[in-house]
Amino acid sequence: MSETKYHFKREGNHVKVSSQAELSVQSIPTEPITSKQVKRSIWSKIGAFFGVLFSGIMMILGFLIATPFFILSVLYHWLVMFIGLSIFWVIAFFAYQVFILDAETAGNPFDSGWTVLALLILALIGAIMSSLAE
Repeated sequence: MSETKYHFKREGNHVKVSSQAELSVQSIPTEPITSKQVKRSIWSKIGAFFGVLFSGIMMILGFLIATPFFILSVLYHWLVMFIGLSIFWVIAFFAYQVFILDAETAGNPFDSGWTVLALLILALIGAIMSSLAE
């Protein structure tokens, strides 16, 4: 059983497959590979410089325009989330006092100033996360 070896030769946009027998019949012209250096014009370099400069200016301008809207969005979400957490805290406090402790007078859920501070911090973290999620 003989094995046939195949050679692949690129011709233009396609590849030609030939066996070793066909290859020995044909002569393969070899051309030296020369490296061609493409010389860019001065206008291309100036255009690339101004392209990078314009992209940077647009990025800074976009950041300056978007930042106030992001801050307003965070403040709005902070207010909404603080009101929601406060309502939840009041309901949970009264449910705990009445159903679990079986107290006759529930008292003030905001006796400690730390409760308001904790709710504000939790609401701020949640507002930042929900603003980034949008």
